Amino acid sequence: MASGAAAAAQISAAPGRGEIPFTASTDVSGEVTGHLGGDGGLAVDLLADPYPYGSFVTEASRTTAADGSYSFRVTPGRNTRYRVALHGTPGVRSDTVAVTVDELVATSVRYETPGRARTVIQSRHPADLKWGNKHVRWYLSPGPRSRLRRVDGGEPPRRVPA
Repeated sequence: MASGAAAAAQISAAPGRGEIPFTASTDVSGEVTGHLGGDGGLAVDLLADPYPYGSFVTEASRTTAADGSYSFRVTPGRNTRYRVALHGTPGVRSDTVAVTVDELVATSVRYETPGRARTVIQSRHPADLKWGNKHVRWYLSPGPRSRLRRVDGGEPPRRVPA
């Protein structure tokens, strides 16, 4: 049960950016207000729940500044939900906030002969991300208002280390 001093506290949390590219960082920051013992010098825990969402675990801890503010630098490898809790009082916590992580995609086109091109698409994402053995299907059209046609994949995809 939360102590009376802690129970009165409220915690806000917000990501600096709600969507980031894979390997990028952002901040989760906010403030503690209403703590009867004062808002500065309080220990807060950053709780994270990465995709495929299951449960929150403590990722880091900080002490609030004199005004009750805090900030955590995060570099999630996949979509992750965060919340901040008063250390030792998990019932006093912020709302859940999300950071969406976009895979890095690079494409290149090499024209081999008139009417023939080789398109290479590379995707960078966490190596342990499970795709569930899903297959990708590609569709192309000669113009923006033309009918899409399914493309034969040709050679099987190669796994390139990240």
